[in-house]
Amino acid sequence: MIIDPTKIESDRELDFDICIIGSGAAGISMALDFIDTKFKVALITGGNEKETSVNKDLYKGFVPVEGNHEALEENRRRQFGGSTAVWGGRCVPFDAIDFEYRPWLPNSGWPIIEDELKLHISKALDLCDAGDFNFDARKVFTNTQSEIIETLDNEDIYSWPLERYSTPTRFATKFKKTLKEAKNITVFLNTHVTKINVSDKNPSKIDRVFTITGKKKNAFKAKHFILATGGIENARLLLASRSITQPNGLGNNYDNVGRYYMCHLKGTFSKVIPRDRQNLLYTFERDANGVYCRRRWWISPEAQLKNEIGNIIFFLDRPLDGLGEKDPVFSVFYTAKMFRELLKQKSPKLIVKKLKSVKSILLLHFKTSIKYGVMVLPEIIKLLKIRLNRRRLPEILPPKNAKSFHLYFQSEHLPNRESRIRLSAEKDANGVPRPSVSIKFTEQDVDTIVKAHKIFVDRFKEMNLGQIYFDEEALRNYINDRIKNFDSAAHHLGTTRMANNPEDGVVDANCKVHGLTNIYIAGSSVFPTGSHANPTLMIVALALRLSNHIKNLG
Repeated sequence: MIIDPTKIESDRELDFDICIIGSGAAGISMALDFIDTKFKVALITGGNEKETSVNKDLYKGFVPVEGNHEALEENRRRQFGGSTAVWGGRCVPFDAIDFEYRPWLPNSGWPIIEDELKLHISKALDLCDAGDFNFDARKVFTNTQSEIIETLDNEDIYSWPLERYSTPTRFATKFKKTLKEAKNITVFLNTHVTKINVSDKNPSKIDRVFTITGKKKNAFKAKHFILATGGIENARLLLASRSITQPNGLGNNYDNVGRYYMCHLKGTFSKVIPRDRQNLLYTFERDANGVYCRRRWWISPEAQLKNEIGNIIFFLDRPLDGLGEKDPVFSVFYTAKMFRELLKQKSPKLIVKKLKSVKSILLLHFKTSIKYGVMVLPEIIKLLKIRLNRRRLPEILPPKNAKSFHLYFQSEHLPNRESRIRLSAEKDANGVPRPSVSIKFTEQDVDTIVKAHKIFVDRFKEMNLGQIYFDEEALRNYINDRIKNFDSAAHHLGTTRMANNPEDGVVDANCKVHGLTNIYIAGSSVFPTGSHANPTLMIVALALRLSNHIKNLG
């Protein structure tokens, strides 16, 4: 059942067995897993089926150091389905090494191991429409070579690992009918949680959450509460839910809530000119089920240990800013995308702001589109048909005959206690303090990228595979510039990290908040480390593990 909360009377207490706060990938996945069980479940979503300017404003916050982070409302969606409404679809599981304690990386190690998640990852892939649980190109594509560039792979760097792509699945759209027809699930649209309340009789138990819709205020009671509002918002709500017995916020007796905030460092730096273009396997391939896959270079666990670095991957792409040599096909699609985004802005003021941020790049691509667009019209029509399919081509990569490629990297952001979410003095329209973000990187984060580049470059040169540009000082400057002008790309990780002991984290191995008996956290905020991988697949897998745990509790 899906309910319009404006039709519910104010000052009511609604009683459920399970109350899930948040309706993104984690919240919806768990709600689906509870269908046809004995549990009466409320799924509270802080938005309608489409995002509104009023709800978007609730996500605004502060970045005290200019450039330290993008605006907090920029990469988050307060609507039914959450960020899956604009998700790109990349699905990658974490590697075994991500769960291990790594002596060379402070604060590393999970209280669970990779094997505990395998069954849930398989189900998560089904929900995400990303195919089989097989990320080994040697097994998925048996009739082709296993390497992106033949002879480059060795004991330090592999290119058989795959990433898979969802359609991309819009969770609210895909599962709306299922949730609407589920007899034991009730979805409450546009219902905003303002506080998680501790019981007066039992300070270790949550007895209700308070909500607001417009001017209507209500409360939800439940046996179990699950907080699944995202990496920033999970920490924000815990910190804002203060009481006499929890003066620093829920689960925050050791000042860990909001700390260890992680994202990913990414960029394109080294220019690569492969000698052999005929056998270059960098483009998207489709498996037997039609799922798009892409190969990537991965630095082996042995090389990570030897070089004392975090996890990181590479693949061949165009420059991250879309510039570089002229590619009229890409320019046409880029120009169309930018104009579409400009038209989506809610006011002329926002259109002008957005235009200023992309003006120089957009102008270059617009000129290329006008000058060369007609010449590549047949290719554009062909790609447009593919892009409009239900299973969309993830992105337009450089053509094989491009003069050069750029080496894209995405690296692990190492857990750092001083990287954090706090509350500001200003409150939003619902009376909840707005978050303030200060993200921190260490020299080891930079070294991870630099040392990994050296591994790749040295091997590329050793095997005489073409030309490659690399300058260590220039790369360090590039990374530091990326840090000074940082964009999280919605990868908000680690602010309520999982740990066996409350001194080291916020939730235990079952994602229950330390010191409390009936509140759990789902989503990327529980990640103790962030790997190199986009988080959505692991968010869904961990959410399914949590729902399974609660079902077993009875």
